[in-house]
Amino acid sequence: VSWDDVDVDDQVEAPSFPELVDAIEVAITKLGGAVFPKLNWSSPRDATWIAAGNTLRCTSCSDVILLLKSSDFVMHDLSRVGEYCGLEQPLIPPDGFSLCLRHWVSINPSGEFRCFVKDSKLIGNEGYVVGLIAMY
Repeated sequence: VSWDDVDVDDQVEAPSFPELVDAIEVAITKLGGAVFPKLNWSSPRDATWIAAGNTLRCTSCSDVILLLKSSDFVMHDLSRVGEYCGLEQPLIPPDGFSLCLRHWVSINPSGEFRCFVKDSKLIGNEGYVVGLIAMY
C-alpha cells in the first residue's frame, strides 16, 4: 500500500475481542481482584517498566494486555520460540498458546526461584535475583 493510495477520509475499525475481555475480567474478579499473567512458557517480567507500580500485578484486562503487548519475552514465545534450538519452524505447543492468570501474591524478589523438571522430577533450581547471596 502506498501512502498515495490512502484516502484520509477512510475509516479503519480497530479490532475488538469482547468475549476475551469479558473472560479476563471475570477471571480477575474470581481470583480476588488482582492477577499475575503469563503464557505457557514466559511471564512478561521484562515489561514491568510500563506498569503502574513496576510490578506484574494486574487488576484489569487493560493491565494484562499492556504487559503482554510490551513484553519481548511474550513476543518471542509467540513468534520465535524454537529458533535458538535449531528448529526450521517455530515450535508451537500441542494445545496452542494459553494465557494463564494466577492469583496475585506479593513476593519478595529474593524468594523467587526457577525450577527445572525432567521426567516429572525436580532436578534443580536457582534464584531469579542475580548476585543475591542468601544467608541461612
